[in-house]
Amino acid sequence: MRILYDTTELDKLLTKRMWANEQCPYLDLIMYPDGKVFPLSMTETNNLGIRVMESDSWTPISQLPNIDDTNNLNEGFAAIFSKELPEINLKISCGECFSSGENGFISASRLSSGELVWLAFFVASNPFNSVDLSDDSIIARSTDARIFSLALRNPSHVKIIPAEYIRPK
Repeated sequence: MRILYDTTELDKLLTKRMWANEQCPYLDLIMYPDGKVFPLSMTETNNLGIRVMESDSWTPISQLPNIDDTNNLNEGFAAIFSKELPEINLKISCGECFSSGENGFISASRLSSGELVWLAFFVASNPFNSVDLSDDSIIARSTDARIFSLALRNPSHVKIIPAEYIRPK
C-alpha cells in the first residue's frame, strides 16, 4: 500500500526561500508554493514529433536528494519576457537560468504580491523568449523555436511542438 504524505511547513518555507533566491531543483519539474514538486517525464511522442511531458505523482521538496547542495540546483532566473494579466492577478514570466543557459523556465506569480503560483522548469529546453495566453493555456516559445504548451491552472501536462511544425509569425 502506498502512503501519501502532505507537505510540511518546512516544504513551504524551502519553496518560498528557493523562489526568493531564484532557485529550483535541477530536473524537469513543476514546483508549487506548498512545497510539492511534480517531476516531469516524457510520456509519448506522436508521428508529428509532438512530445508530451507529464507527471503522475509529486514529492515534497524536502524529500528530493541533496536539495541543499547548490550543485543540484538551478540558480538565477533571468526573465526575458513577462506578461501581466491584471484581470486574474497573475504575472507570467519566462526566460533562462544563469547557472545553465540551455535551461528555461516559465513561472506564474501573483501580480499583487510576487508570490509564486507555480514554476515550470525544463532542462535543455533553451531559454524561453515569449509567453502568451491562449484560452486557458500558456504558450511559451523557446529560443530554438519550439513551443511549450501547458494549462494555466494545472500545468502538469506539457506539449512540446518542434520548430519544423510551426508556421512563422
